Amino acid sequence: MDSIGFWSTFQPKKLGWRSPYIGSVAACKDNFRPEAAIGGKAAAQTAAKSGRSGKARIAQSGHDSSFASILRDEAPQLHLLSNIMILWSTLSFCGEMRVRLVVRMGLLLLVLVAGCVGTSNKRDDLRLTVMSFNVWGAGSNEGRSIADTVAVIRRINPDVVGLQEERAESQNCTEADCPPIGSGRAAEIARSLGHYVYVQKQENEALWANAIISRYPIASTTPNELGVVLQIGERRIGVFNIHATDFPYQPYQALGITYGDAPFLQIERELVAAADQARGSAITLLLEEIATVENLDAIFVTGDFNEPSHRDWTERAAVLGVHPLSVAFPATRRLEMAGFVDTYRAVFPDEIASPGFTWTPTTTVDDPNDHHDRIDYVFLRAAHARIESAAVAGDASADSAIKFSRWPSDHRAVVVTVIIP
Repeated sequence: MDSIGFWSTFQPKKLGWRSPYIGSVAACKDNFRPEAAIGGKAAAQTAAKSGRSGKARIAQSGHDSSFASILRDEAPQLHLLSNIMILWSTLSFCGEMRVRLVVRMGLLLLVLVAGCVGTSNKRDDLRLTVMSFNVWGAGSNEGRSIADTVAVIRRINPDVVGLQEERAESQNCTEADCPPIGSGRAAEIARSLGHYVYVQKQENEALWANAIISRYPIASTTPNELGVVLQIGERRIGVFNIHATDFPYQPYQALGITYGDAPFLQIERELVAAADQARGSAITLLLEEIATVENLDAIFVTGDFNEPSHRDWTERAAVLGVHPLSVAFPATRRLEMAGFVDTYRAVFPDEIASPGFTWTPTTTVDDPNDHHDRIDYVFLRAAHARIESAAVAGDASADSAIKFSRWPSDHRAVVVTVIIP
């Protein structure tokens, strides 16, 4: 079967072998313009010369029933291909032109196919801003409303917030035992923002009045309530949010600051062992919980760890007097060993120039009964992700990059923006 026979099988009988653009061999020789086959001004001029509009020509020939037209209607990106097929059938009558244009047509087909294949699997980058925020009861510890807490989140405008201490502290708190009371304020905060919320109600070593607020729908949760999966278009994003115990607190132990009956420690290995005993089970539960969720495009861990970072308590920091000694604190090391990146320290690797203190805006840096430190984090694990920015949000002091005149918490918050391909 020649090319005319092939293409005529897809044309109405009344069309015969005539091209819907040209119609005869004579027309091919006299009126053919390559531009007419792919539309444009030349096609309109050709139609005008023939004394009928494009619509009238289609109506007369029945071209809308053709295979090429179906391609055009059902797959607009292949409109050009349909015109090329029509052009090819026409060129069967134009032997002297066929050889001359076949190379151009081949190149045009290659460009068309490459364009379709090159863009069909591409998806836009996802830009996410994630915040870790210990809200210290969101005003309830001081008998205040959620207004200041909501104002902070609204101004920063994150996509996801890991909240810690969304309930009030008990009136009978001790250093070793301080259970939360009340119904919590995360749901009210989420309603004010128009966001989704998941209140982490389970009692375990990795939670203390936690909740996750999200701009995006929450598709599922994990067995011990440490995390959720967000469905953002085609992507699945895991968000895990923890609050580990603050007792015993190793910075106070190292500095001889009384905190309950915790002993004073001055040797690194003793401080590491005390930290692991206090929070090791929480980190173990977190990593086990993360392992229960598969096929995630990115995983964030937010939280008040109540433990400094091994990247902050360095030999250099000890020599300069920022911290009393070098300590390879285990919680952050275990997260890094599991493939996570400390987003703040990734952006600001100099622990002296950018200490990133989140504890605490309620005391001065020279207070003998306290020690300023970075104990709130946003960790990330995602292939090829880029950390666009990281910042500490808090009071009007120099420790805050994002400053508020009315800061409602005893912790500063951490805010990061990440690009996920």
